[in-house]
Amino acid sequence: MIVSHQHRFVFVKTFKTAGTSVEIGLSAHCGPDDVITPIMDEDLRRASGGRGPQHDRVPVHRYRAPEIAAALRRRDWVRFAEHTPAVTARRLLGRRVWNDYFTFTIERNPWDKVISAYYWRFREVPPRWPSIAEWLQTSRSHVMGFELYADDGSVIVDRVLRYESLDDELTEVAALLGLAGPVVLPRAKTGYRHDQHPYREVLGPAERERIAHEYAREIALMGYEF
Repeated sequence: MIVSHQHRFVFVKTFKTAGTSVEIGLSAHCGPDDVITPIMDEDLRRASGGRGPQHDRVPVHRYRAPEIAAALRRRDWVRFAEHTPAVTARRLLGRRVWNDYFTFTIERNPWDKVISAYYWRFREVPPRWPSIAEWLQTSRSHVMGFELYADDGSVIVDRVLRYESLDDELTEVAALLGLAGPVVLPRAKTGYRHDQHPYREVLGPAERERIAHEYAREIALMGYEF
């Protein structure tokens, strides 16, 4: 997640949508007072000229009672996290900031996204890893998307960018926000997908229908088709 007070935007990070690359690209445009949450690829972020983690601690006056108790037990602050949901960010930032800033996220064709998540999940090859069909039968196969940028079934960010046209859409966002230059995307978390066949050639009818059912909200919102 990134909250730029300098450019007045909030980026909500979803899973397997090039979110880490976008965070790195956006952090290069951030100022000293902006919120930037930690990521796995801090070395890549430094090499790309981006700012590192900063100001991810939530102000105490935004805490709820359970959060105060949890912070005392952990002896640590409540923090903005990499995948903080939009509804949580809205509460922690306050409605005034949330409504005043440009809020955006990224979504991806779920049939393609699930395959990407599968190869990321099993990037460290165990003695035997399950097939995609077997993995889809487990709760751990779910890739969070809609629930990260919606509240009670309604989208609460200003714009949902398409992964499939991300470069063009980020160019539009950069112009809208008045950034000094383009959002340059490094290749983060890549190289794990061994089978590069299109998802239509990988997924069978049962997997196709299971994904269509589980990600019906994303499909309806973005108009995705198999």
